[in-house]
Amino acid sequence: MKYVTRYAEDTLSRMFSLPATGQEQDWEVELADDDRTEEFLAGYPEIKDDDELAFGLVWLIVASFDFRIWDRMSDIELDFYDIMENCGFDVTKAYTSEELRLWEEVSALLIERKDFFKEIIEYFSINHVERTAFPSGLLFGQTFHWELDEKS
Repeated sequence: MKYVTRYAEDTLSRMFSLPATGQEQDWEVELADDDRTEEFLAGYPEIKDDDELAFGLVWLIVASFDFRIWDRMSDIELDFYDIMENCGFDVTKAYTSEELRLWEEVSALLIERKDFFKEIIEYFSINHVERTAFPSGLLFGQTFHWELDEKS
């Protein structure tokens, strides 16, 4: 099982001036920032050849992206599954055009190295589109669902 290393946490915290204290239990979640998703995406090409940094930054990007959707959907008084069900599990109805545009960028990073990022993909897709617990889960499920099922 891969995890975000201390080296990646320290390097990425400096690179993006993140308010890390060194006491974070889940650095990639605690320092995710939905307002900085594009900034994190823009920084990826600079570090993509360093596996530790790439893994840490992609976790940060995905968590930030998920929080962006959560911020919008949390105003709706339904859980995420019910929101998705009410949209007929149609991503074009469940997500805004801006979220879908960002998903194209996020998913391109994941697809480019899907075996390397498999744990992140499985974590957010939960391998079952209909039972997702994450706001971005429907996107993950529809993009990666069949491939993950075939490898299980």
